[in-house]
Amino acid sequence: MLLTQHALEHLRGRTLLLPEHVQCIIENNLVVSKGCANGYEYLLFYSPPDRIGKIAITTENRERLVSIWHEHFYLPQEVAALTLEDVPQARLLLEKFLEVHPFASPYRVPSGERLVRIKVKMADELILIHEVGKRPQRDLKGKKRLLQVCRDVLQTLCSTIEAHADKVDGPILYDVQVLHPNIWSGWSVKFTHEELKLALEPPLR
Repeated sequence: MLLTQHALEHLRGRTLLLPEHVQCIIENNLVVSKGCANGYEYLLFYSPPDRIGKIAITTENRERLVSIWHEHFYLPQEVAALTLEDVPQARLLLEKFLEVHPFASPYRVPSGERLVRIKVKMADELILIHEVGKRPQRDLKGKKRLLQVCRDVLQTLCSTIEAHADKVDGPILYDVQVLHPNIWSGWSVKFTHEELKLALEPPLR
């Protein structure tokens, strides 16, 4: 399955899953299809690290992933509406697959590194994504260590927001994400702007 640039951008902004996770889920039909409209198919799948369902939009032949939506996004009238059973069904499909293929790629990767990403939102609107890059897993255990690893980047982002305070028209939220090769294990830590400023202050001597 090919991923469009639009899909990659939405993957980074809307889920803790890695692109290869989503590809594996769709290619193995671990989805609940809601039907097709205007040449696109709408597929609901379960995202373990996000703990919610997501909507994948593909071409009708599923050769290209076009976009990722949150499950509460508007669906075209031509496709079936979401039901309360859809997310549990998609999760069950994924769980059964992993029972049979517990070590299937890309769920287990022999690497001691994790990808760290920072998302910044203003009034629930995504305004920036920064890829910190890969860091040793041992340095990411716990909120304090994660903050230390990302301190320089977070300090720059925080200072940038302060410098453009006149353009800030809503609460700022920093979401520091650790993306894990294991589909169940991604996690994140969130800071408000005031919390981050306080956390970045040098300790008293």
